[in-house]
Amino acid sequence: MINNQKLNKQNIKEKQLKGTNMIYINNKPNERIIERITLKHIKPKLTNPNKMIWRKYLKDLPEEIREVVYKHIKEYPIIERGCWYNSHLLSIINPEIEVVNGWYGKKISKSKPFYNVVKEYKSKEDFIKYSSNGNGEIDKIIDRKRMIYYSKHSWNRYKGNNFCITTELNPTYTGDFVYLNEQESFSGKVLSCNEDTKRTYLRICIDSINHWISMGITVINKNYLTTSTIQPRFYEISKTNHQFTPFSKRVAVQS
Repeated sequence: MINNQKLNKQNIKEKQLKGTNMIYINNKPNERIIERITLKHIKPKLTNPNKMIWRKYLKDLPEEIREVVYKHIKEYPIIERGCWYNSHLLSIINPEIEVVNGWYGKKISKSKPFYNVVKEYKSKEDFIKYSSNGNGEIDKIIDRKRMIYYSKHSWNRYKGNNFCITTELNPTYTGDFVYLNEQESFSGKVLSCNEDTKRTYLRICIDSINHWISMGITVINKNYLTTSTIQPRFYEISKTNHQFTPFSKRVAVQS
């Protein structure tokens, strides 16, 4: 029997992504796509801040999906500060895995960023909205009571288990407990609901990952990639079947 509630929810999610299945419109970048990649559509507020979502370690995921994630880590470059590309590519290739967008938080201490911001802030508000890039866009939220600062983030979920390949594989986060605050989520099936949508998101993720690696961004899973050299593998989308093939013309950044 079809679950109408689940079906309706799925339809709603597809409507949310409507208009994001084309990279260019009239030779101009699709602003809906750009907005989603930069997470500008994420509102500068926390959803139920009293309810914390805990990140699960990859080793503690259900066995059937743990092996899928480990296989992905061995085959596809995962880049530092590329959470959107990393999480979406994982879900496109494995549609049973959800994408979750929202905020991630880290504890504030005297040795961490934003400690002075909290101490010098004059208002008595519990939450401080902060722009760290100087353009007025709110990209940080500071919880003064719990001494946690939040940044925009994208991660994954499987059967209620939240996990993040971007932060767990990055040694920068070793020892840091990461709090998560969800603002939206959708099935990987939405990203591949038709060939045009799937091809668009694949192209965005792969081309962007290749671009940032060529610019010197760190590949955080380079020690896991199954290659014959120390260089990460690169991929492009075949024009005929949209499958992944080695992108041999790319020059990898030397580690």
